[in-house]
Amino acid sequence: MYGPLVESTPGNFFGMASMGGSLNGGAIFKVTSDGEFSIVRDFPQEQTSPRDLISDLTGDFYYGITQANSSNEGGSIFRVDAAGSSYKQLYKVPTGEIISTIFYASTGHLWVSGYHNNENFMFRINPDGSEREEIVAYSTALAQQLCPAITLVETPEGEIFGATDGSW
Repeated sequence: MYGPLVESTPGNFFGMASMGGSLNGGAIFKVTSDGEFSIVRDFPQEQTSPRDLISDLTGDFYYGITQANSSNEGGSIFRVDAAGSSYKQLYKVPTGEIISTIFYASTGHLWVSGYHNNENFMFRINPDGSEREEIVAYSTALAQQLCPAITLVETPEGEIFGATDGSW
């Protein structure tokens, strides 16, 4: 299992496995408090390792990211409905970009952090995958240290802060 179980509605939980599933690229699964287990989505090996399952503000949809099998292949941002009955790939990550984290902000945007061509990046998109907007979040010297934000949080005032896993 990759990450914690996320409760969607009382007694219904989503989880992710970064490997395995019928297509061997990982899976999103749903389990109920009664022990009923179902696969929501199997990922092919070309689009592996689902992770960072997060909820929107209403709990109607859950978002996550995948990585491609190769570090130069990209990955995707996806959405699953709370019932677990629909899956949609919202955004295909361009070749060479690696996403490290995703965050749902109170503005209704998905904030995304990662790296490309040895530089960190941050952008936000709408929950339907449209309107990518680049965010300048790193100074030039820090942007080239391959330490993208791995955790993003929002203050009550709506400011977004991130933490990295590298030394500055």
